[in-house]
Amino acid sequence: MTFTFWRKAGTLTVPNIGDLRMRYATLNTNTNVTIIGMLGSNNSIVPYVHKNNHRLYRIFPGTQSQALERIKKDEHWTWGVRFLALIGMWYGFRVIAEPINIVLDFIPIFGSIGRLTTGFSTLIISLTLTISTIIIYHLTSNLLYIAIAIPIAFIIVGILFRKR
Repeated sequence: MTFTFWRKAGTLTVPNIGDLRMRYATLNTNTNVTIIGMLGSNNSIVPYVHKNNHRLYRIFPGTQSQALERIKKDEHWTWGVRFLALIGMWYGFRVIAEPINIVLDFIPIFGSIGRLTTGFSTLIISLTLTISTIIIYHLTSNLLYIAIAIPIAFIIVGILFRKR
């Protein structure tokens, strides 16, 4: 059962700024769940704080193996969404480049070559942006990686500017 608690002057359908809404759910007795967290004082569950200040605090219905399956399924969904974003970005870049192809269509051989070239180049741009976004996300989610990546970036930039 899920309950909603509302505090302050507004209502659930017309809230005011500063209103507090809390939702909580209750479980029937003898319900099997898996909790990712840490046992705190007075046998309460508190968030587990990882060394990079990442907080883990989730509850899954079922056993530990079912919870791990759910986490794997969520990761598969994440990669599916990333792939769809790549396809959408590629399509968007191709639409932006289409006026160039229309101009090149006045000479048929150039139109074919133009479509092949813009399709390939927009795919490379989309792949580069997608991969770099994923890498930057993973680097910034861990402070140790950031501490290593920033000096390396400065060294690389310094080397590139010295060659000029």
